[in-house]
Amino acid sequence: MTDDATYTELLGGRVTFTQTGESVVRMTGQFEDGFGDPNADYLLHVGDHAPVTIHVSEPPSSKPFEHDFKDATIDDFTGVFLRVVGDNEVIGNSDPTMPTT
Repeated sequence: MTDDATYTELLGGRVTFTQTGESVVRMTGQFEDGFGDPNADYLLHVGDHAPVTIHVSEPPSSKPFEHDFKDATIDDFTGVFLRVVGDNEVIGNSDPTMPTT
């Protein structure tokens, strides 16, 4: 089993998934580019999981974020695609996440 899955090529940022418990995976990250309107609704879509809200600090950056996915293992986040949507428009797509050890 992989310990982490990380993506570093999306909107100038980094998103890391870490197995923190038997069935909990924590996602942490921050984006440095692409967020123009601090009042827009931004969502991070992770594979087939429910989207996670992303907040903006000072455009063009997002605030750091953290989210726990329950009933999941790190294998559920290895090789998935990430997509960031702002006010129903896609502002970024990733290649699949890459495993790290």
